[in-house]
Amino acid sequence: MFDYAPWISLGVGILFLAAGFFWLILPQFGALASVNQEIKDKQLVLATGQANIQAAKSLLAKYEKLQISENENLDKINSLLPQENNHEAVISNLEAIVLHNGLLINSVSIAPQDKKADGSSLPANLGAVKISLDLIGVDYQALKNILTAIEHNLRMLDVVAVKFSPKDASANLDILAYYLNEKDL
Repeated sequence: MFDYAPWISLGVGILFLAAGFFWLILPQFGALASVNQEIKDKQLVLATGQANIQAAKSLLAKYEKLQISENENLDKINSLLPQENNHEAVISNLEAIVLHNGLLINSVSIAPQDKKADGSSLPANLGAVKISLDLIGVDYQALKNILTAIEHNLRMLDVVAVKFSPKDASANLDILAYYLNEKDL
């Protein structure tokens, strides 16, 4: 009669173990799986946040570079249209252009432009100086080169008159150099 007792005890033990597994251990595995999923979600949020931080750092670097280039552009604009009548620098620059093309300056004359006298349409805060250059040793190609160099010069200059004499190998250039008039700002 009790030949089956060990087998029944074993069956009941396995049943208790299975019930314990399903009621105690299996729910813990479910909780562990949900914790693992939360960890993966948090890691994804962390990775996204780190990518956003890198993007923000990149944008900040670009912004700082843009500020530096804006300051460089401001310097270029100031050299294009300086805030003072610095005709000495303009004459020095023109002299370098003339000498670079193998010519000589015979004479230079400077005359401030009066807006009321010449009826110009310059804005109130803009001033101009008329610079007349008499050049010697000029041929047609050298004259073209000088005019091209003046045109590509960073400083705002207008050549308003050109008198070329191939017989005398001379030329006269009337140039207007502009500047911001600080007292009118």
